[in-house]
This record gives sequence, C-alpha cells and structure tokens, in this order.
Amino acid sequence: MQDYLNLEINIADDHSSDDTFSLVQPYVKVTRLKYFTNGTNIGRVANYHKALYSYSSGDWVVNLDGDDQLTDPRFISYAMELITRQANDEIVMFQANHNLEKIRKLFPQHQSISDDAVLIDGRDYFLQYYTVRRFRHCATLFKRSAALPLNFYSFDCLFTDFNSMSKLFLKGKIIICGKTVASWHLHEGNQSSGLNEQNIQKEFASIQDIAAFAKPFFTATVINQWKKKMQRYMVETYIELLINMPQQTSSLKYIIKQFHWDMIYFKQLIKYFIRK
Repeated sequence: MQDYLNLEINIADDHSSDDTFSLVQPYVKVTRLKYFTNGTNIGRVANYHKALYSYSSGDWVVNLDGDDQLTDPRFISYAMELITRQANDEIVMFQANHNLEKIRKLFPQHQSISDDAVLIDGRDYFLQYYTVRRFRHCATLFKRSAALPLNFYSFDCLFTDFNSMSKLFLKGKIIICGKTVASWHLHEGNQSSGLNEQNIQKEFASIQDIAAFAKPFFTATVINQWKKKMQRYMVETYIELLINMPQQTSSLKYIIKQFHWDMIYFKQLIKYFIRK
C-alpha cells in the first residue's frame, strides 16, 4: 500500500515450510515485487545479509520481518521527500516511530526540518542510544551505499539490526521522525522471546564488536562508559521483552532463575519492578 512509485519489493524466503511461495504468487504479477527463495535454510541473520547484498538494488532500504507491518502508506514517500529536500550527502538514515519531544530534549543541537522531523548527528545519537531506547527496525530507512562497506547483517546475535545500524550511526546524519509508520507484532514465535544466558552473552559480544568499531571516533574513556551503559540497557531490554511476551509468566521467581549468576541482572530486575 506504499504510495512511493520507484519502489522495489523483495520477498526473501529462507526455505520456509509455510507455503510462502503459493501465497506470494498472486502478487508477483505486480512488476515491482520479486520473490527469492534459498535452497536451504540459512538462518535469519544470513538471510538479512543475502537480501541486502544479493537481492536489493535500490539506493535506500527498509527491512521487514514476517511479524512487521507498515501502517502508514506515505512512510517511504515522506522519508524520501525529506531526504531529497535536504540535499545532504551525509544523511545515512531515516527513523520514524520516535518520541520527538524526547529527541528534541536529548539533542538540543538538532536541526528542525519539518513539524515532525529533526536532523541530528549520528555520533551524538550513538552515544545517547541507551537513553533514546529501542528503534524499530521496520521503521528505519537506510542508505544502501553507506551500509554495504560495513558488512551489514553479519554479526549473529538477536539484535543484529542494532549491531549494524549503530555502526551506520557513526557514518553521518540521521533524520528522526515522530510519525508512527510501522508496528511490530508480539507473538509466541518472536525471535526476541529467546531469553537465555547464551543470547545475553551474544549481545555483550555484539557490544564489544561495536565498541571496537567506534574506537576511531571517541576516546577510550567515552567508549568504556558507553559499553557499561549499553550492557545495562541490553539486560533491561531482555527483561522487559520476557515479561511482555504473551506466552511468558511475569513470575519474579522465573526471571531471577534466568539471571542468578550476575549481580548486574538482579539490579536491573529491582529497578524494573520498582518502576512497575
């Protein structure tokens, strides 16, 4: 339903067993939609990577999972309108679904470019990300030529989108928009419901990987502070995801059982329940 005309739509089927091929066929007749399937299942992260590097040819990209939905038919056209109007080669990303009032307070040096969008420096956004909180992958449009050299979607972790996007933050300017353009459906099959010690450790490894990438941009002290704050943010994110998942119990006993081995988790649990 997007009204942007110069649009390429790629279906990247990771050798699924849910009859995606038959469901997609009526829409393949639409010239801008293409269907691709993998001969074997290569996994979510590798499929992201393949979709970007092998299937996509557009200048700008938005990646949707099977549980994502675009809700605003003008999302892409509005994003491209603002990007084009700025005529700024440094812009590498457009993100909607944000609390713009909060963004304006966090980044007083922002440049207002419309009633519901501001332009900010990606490095400032990077350092404040733990305060900004989660962005929506499905509400993010990013510049393909800037993403490709960064080996996008290659770090195998739950939040591989953050691993890639955070590196792109450092490469230019970002348009932050207050419009709600997309939604993420919470259900029992969400990858994000896979809360366990192994996934937490992968996220910590991802933070280390991002910090190593960011070294040329900041001092060692700034990077170390960022890492500590991001670790706490990741723990809190996991706890909130677990509690909010429809199929999960919010039992304190259950949650503490997952995190008994490290005091950082217990502290975040206490903070979370005090807020609740």
